[in-house]
Amino acid sequence: MKQKIQKFLESKCLLLGVFGVLILLFLLKQTLAPLAVIAFALMSIFVFCDDLKNIYGLIIFIPIFMQDLAQEMDWAFYIICISIALIGMIYFVVKKIFFEKQDVKKGKMFLPWIISTLAFCLGGLLIHFNFLGLLATLGLSLLTYALYFLAINFTTKLRSHIAYTFIIGGLTVAVAFFILILRENWLLDGIASRTVIWVGAQNINTVAILYTLAIISCFMLGIGKKNDWLYFLLAVFFEMMICFTYCRLMIVISAVVLLMLFVLSIVKSKTKLNYLWTSLALLILAGGVFLIFRQQVIDIIKALFEKTQAGGNGRQELWTWCLEKFTQNPIFGYGFVAYEKVPGIRDTIPLVLAHNTILQWLTSLGIIGTLLMGFFYFSKYKLMFKGFKWTRFFEVFTIIMLALTGIVDQAITMDPFIFVIPYIYLAIIEKENESEIVFDKNFLNRTQIKIN
Repeated sequence: MKQKIQKFLESKCLLLGVFGVLILLFLLKQTLAPLAVIAFALMSIFVFCDDLKNIYGLIIFIPIFMQDLAQEMDWAFYIICISIALIGMIYFVVKKIFFEKQDVKKGKMFLPWIISTLAFCLGGLLIHFNFLGLLATLGLSLLTYALYFLAINFTTKLRSHIAYTFIIGGLTVAVAFFILILRENWLLDGIASRTVIWVGAQNINTVAILYTLAIISCFMLGIGKKNDWLYFLLAVFFEMMICFTYCRLMIVISAVVLLMLFVLSIVKSKTKLNYLWTSLALLILAGGVFLIFRQQVIDIIKALFEKTQAGGNGRQELWTWCLEKFTQNPIFGYGFVAYEKVPGIRDTIPLVLAHNTILQWLTSLGIIGTLLMGFFYFSKYKLMFKGFKWTRFFEVFTIIMLALTGIVDQAITMDPFIFVIPYIYLAIIEKENESEIVFDKNFLNRTQIKIN
């Protein structure tokens, strides 16, 4: 019985089942039950499983099923659910390391993580030291490393599973997106009026990033396979969903990603004719939709162009404010917590959200913290490109895509649910490198035996 439970908890069926339940609760407007479901699922994985790869999908997509964090929250309930998951994780680590004596690795990003955590803790030291803020920073940083540590030591076949996770998660987010629209408007009218700004507690810009990760995952799984054109169709669907978010940067980035991977997929495809028929079918479908819903489609296109032609949505004033705070506090920066109204940011979010990664570090961490973060990025890209091979193409591609979002957007620097994703892909690269080393050693040993 235990083996059957473990097999289910380690399979993709768990994500399908849990996300299905969460969508039902989302449909019923339940704001507390989803977190309890995720906490119970995480605890079950930690108690029954040896392979922890399913925890990542559950954690990354938590905000989709939570209420907007700007609203009033039942903090006691949230703390209880978080504590349940953390107790499960501690139980798992203690069992594996101290009772089963399993060898573990700190990972190549351990020292860079220490340095980056030091930078975060020093941010705003001379102007806004806050003990609770320090504890929150340390807590989020420790959780990030814990997920990276667990990925390196206690997962198998993580590469393909993470790809499936983002596809399943992307479809789930799409369902939640449509639910929100249909509650207020007819579908096409709702899309044209851009009624959805937040999906749960996740900003629509971050949702667009999740869709882009789903696009990359489609090609990661489909490239070179007989049914690669089906994965391409799914990627086109996710691109359409990104357009509905009206997130300008991600529309551009995702379109470039889709085009590049489409060309690569055709080159690698064994059934190129299927791509031709699929593309033709998409054109016919698009033409049919336009003829039937002509006015609604025109409204959507107008809304998209009006949004993309708009200004910086307050970014100019925000960036001016950030530069001013940096010049006033150049050594350790202003910190991450705002003690005054930040231009372009909601009053309910007392944070410095610079919408530019470099400016974020300069404003919040100052010169010292930014230099420390330089070591983190050097180590990160060294790991990515040293001895680069085709097998890690999609991991490197994903990390670079996430970095590009930090040009004028916020998720990669301040959203902990997105910030952890590069660590997961770095863990995949490390695990693949180690597998290649082990294979080379085994091959060398076998060769020596034959020669002797």
